[in-house]
Amino acid sequence: VVVNTCGPYRFYGEQVVEACIKAGTHHVDVSGEPQYMETMQLKYNEEAAKKNVYIISACGFDSIPNDLGTVFVEKNFNGVVNSVETYLETGSSGNKSSGASLNYGTWESAVYGLTHAKELKGIRSQLFKDQSTISDIEVDTIEVKGPTSISVPGYEKNVTFGVLYDVAYKIIGTDEEIVVSTTRLKRSLEMWQSLNVDAQVWHPFRNEPIPIIFDLGVDKDFGTGAVKITPAHDKLDFDVGNRHLLNPIQVFTEDGRVDNHSVIF
Repeated sequence: VVVNTCGPYRFYGEQVVEACIKAGTHHVDVSGEPQYMETMQLKYNEEAAKKNVYIISACGFDSIPNDLGTVFVEKNFNGVVNSVETYLETGSSGNKSSGASLNYGTWESAVYGLTHAKELKGIRSQLFKDQSTISDIEVDTIEVKGPTSISVPGYEKNVTFGVLYDVAYKIIGTDEEIVVSTTRLKRSLEMWQSLNVDAQVWHPFRNEPIPIIFDLGVDKDFGTGAVKITPAHDKLDFDVGNRHLLNPIQVFTEDGRVDNHSVIF
């Protein structure tokens, strides 16, 4: 096994990976550079598999201890792990330090990683070309103000976005209802469910209860002031769900198809 600890790996890593595969030697590194790691997977995975060689990245201090801590929590505590936060305290001994410091190679890796972050989109589109689900890094965000006709790949005609639909949710145990304004009527399936929230409404499409939560992330002056949470829609929805310890419903498979939760549609 060759353990490579010399970065930045975007400059010095590929040569070692290639040599290890040719020699039939396993390769381990401590890289935290997504572009390097995914490029190596894209270029050398097939060749490494043929020679039964393992190429393993991200085995540094910021990876393995975090993974071990997460595994420990999952095995020793009841419930589902919602999120993990890591705290790192550093110190020095001997001569007094003039302040915080960082290894030059780590700093250089970070600078180049941020500079070339957008290049990950192209790499991942090739790496996962057999799957149609995508991440936020592959999405170009367009702000739409009001109904707007937009050309969408795969559609012969333009698709209209920005149209608000009002959907009434009956409050369970009362005769009242909450009206939610949404531009994504078909995504009403992708709501969050909660374990410990008392206030609930009845979902008009799924025919089951869903929780009511209160969060400052909602713009009370937009639409009716009530919104539904769609965990796969954007980071804001995801963060709101995490803050309230909600469990998301997975509605898409890894190949981009809707799963059994979408039978009614």
